[in-house]
Amino acid sequence: MSRLLIPRRRLPLTGLLLLLSSAMLWLIMNWAERTELARLQAAGSHRLEIYAGSLRNTVSRYSYLPRVLALNQEVRDLLAHPQDPTLQARANRYLETINQEAGSASLFVLDIDGTAIASSNWREAGSYIGNHYTFRPYYQQARVGRPGRFYGIGTTTGQAGYFLSLPIYQQRALIGIAVVKVSLDALEASWKAGAEQVLVADHQHIVFLATDTRLKMRALQPVPPAVQSVIRDSRQYTATHFPALPVHIDRPVDVNTAVWQLSDANGQTQQFLTQRLPLPEFDWQMLLLTDAASARRASHAALYAGVPTLAAIYFGLFAYLQRRRRIRDNLAAKALLEQANNVLEQKVADRTQDLQQINQALSDEIRVRQHAEAELHATQNELIQAAKLAVLGQMAAGITHELNQPLAAMRTLTDNAQTLLARQQSAAVQSNLNLIANLTDRMGRITSQLRSFARRGGDDARPVSLQASLSAALMLLDQRIRQQQVDIDMILPRDDYWVVFEPIKLEQVLINLLRNALDALQGRADPRIVIRTQVHETQITLMLQDNGPGIESNHLPRLFDPFFSTKRDHDSMGLGLSISLAIAHEFGAELTAGNLPEGGACFSLILQASPQKEATHA
Repeated sequence: MSRLLIPRRRLPLTGLLLLLSSAMLWLIMNWAERTELARLQAAGSHRLEIYAGSLRNTVSRYSYLPRVLALNQEVRDLLAHPQDPTLQARANRYLETINQEAGSASLFVLDIDGTAIASSNWREAGSYIGNHYTFRPYYQQARVGRPGRFYGIGTTTGQAGYFLSLPIYQQRALIGIAVVKVSLDALEASWKAGAEQVLVADHQHIVFLATDTRLKMRALQPVPPAVQSVIRDSRQYTATHFPALPVHIDRPVDVNTAVWQLSDANGQTQQFLTQRLPLPEFDWQMLLLTDAASARRASHAALYAGVPTLAAIYFGLFAYLQRRRRIRDNLAAKALLEQANNVLEQKVADRTQDLQQINQALSDEIRVRQHAEAELHATQNELIQAAKLAVLGQMAAGITHELNQPLAAMRTLTDNAQTLLARQQSAAVQSNLNLIANLTDRMGRITSQLRSFARRGGDDARPVSLQASLSAALMLLDQRIRQQQVDIDMILPRDDYWVVFEPIKLEQVLINLLRNALDALQGRADPRIVIRTQVHETQITLMLQDNGPGIESNHLPRLFDPFFSTKRDHDSMGLGLSISLAIAHEFGAELTAGNLPEGGACFSLILQASPQKEATHA
């Protein structure tokens, strides 16, 4: 028994081992807990994006409604004559119908003084008509010409909702405001089916959506008196006092993640992994609270597994030391150590060779992919050039007609000039020569525009004059426009717009869209194409509308697919819109299609505005 006693000289070593064991157990527990938290964080990030996506989809589903109301003629007529009961009744029925079909909470129209003059709930006792909403931020934002966004409690109905507003203009003068109220109650109820807790707080850090109702109208941080005064003035919420969430932050994980201790109604605390996702488009933030009990269990499991493991390690170490006291064969120990070193060095060498082979394989794969991307880009450019030459071929008959007329005139003028020279009428000869020179200039402009369009476009984006590109496209299609007797209505500002694009490719996109509209107008008695623009900060939207039959609803999803064509003739390969979409994406633009409420199709080309100008057409 005396041999098992620890000698005095080994007491400091024993204490050090105990200290190291405690530190090792703590590290193992901490590692296990952090590993589980990392797993929960990865899963929570995906779930948080899903919740945020459902919120964005719910709001974006109704974002088109304010513009629909602003463009409706019945609404505009009522704003022009707000005291006309007949116009008000027609507008109320229109808003009621649109609200029922869209599934929004309510629709209403304000005059410039903030008074509701038409509403979808005009039949109900709590109708908005006659109420004043100048205190609402969505009115104040639209009053200065900006789209309004605001979440709050309805002052008339007492029901919460998200309000979207849009100013209505008549000849650049503000005449009213269209407002849409979207209910988020169904979305909030669907979130409750999940295992996590979801919170949404506004820019004042006040929770207004929550799967746990006791957390609503709570603040993530203290609300200053000035902010409370703003909330009262705008009547955003019925509450005026916003107590802090019953939360103790255990420790932060990163800038948007922390471990919370959340107290329930009985004072019991529960640990949650809290993840925050900013929603800058709403000026909100979304929080996901995931039960972190599994992280604590993982820490305890690591402790229960670590203690026996360390005990076994120390027992083995003790046995080894005891044995080492009896074995004094240093040469054998040295041989074993050298053998272990050789094995380790061999493993390191093998691993290094494997890593070199893997690195070489990755390099080969990168080169193959780069080559494939280069071939794909070259094929795409060849396809774009082929489509451009196909367009030139289709326009050849019209261009030939444009050239034959001045050629015939030049022949007649030349014969006349010879006769006049014989009669020595030099003044008349000079007049004929001037006419021939003018006809030559006209033919030169036609062939120059064709030569410019036929050459290959580059890949470098630069400032391009939008009006110059439109003029060039219209000039190439002038013969067909005059042949179909199409009325071109260009609603463009006096100042030129400059966009970031490649000039030749921009002209090709515009020609494809114009040809598509001309095809849709074949056989119409009053063909008309409207070209107009809209400016939104750093973007310029070019809209091309026609009064043709429009696009069938089952064709819209496939409209930009390669080789898809709605034309009955066999000359169309169905590549024009597909190539136009590819070119637009190449230069950071967007191309969309839809139908107008009054009939006809509308194509919208959203371009990046250029802050500077330079000459782009020779």
